[in-house]
Amino acid sequence: MAITSSLFKGFHPLIADSHPALIKDSVMSPAGTTARAYYALEDEGVRGAFIRAIEDGKSLLVYSFINLSLIFDYSTIYKICL
Repeated sequence: MAITSSLFKGFHPLIADSHPALIKDSVMSPAGTTARAYYALEDEGVRGAFIRAIEDGKSLLVYSFINLSLIFDYSTIYKICL
């Protein structure tokens, strides 16, 4: 936990003042391996796949909660979720 905490303490100033795209551009050389891999991920639509995965997971969670609310009262659901 201490390692993670110290990692993000050092990283915070960088992400607090800069847009993620600017950070990416500042650390990737244009013809480097990271840039090439990044392009391949973008070309294959990985960003869209992540967004869709998050939305689908959220939809399932909401659907599950609605189904639980038809079976249990809210205090029971609260205990289940803990």
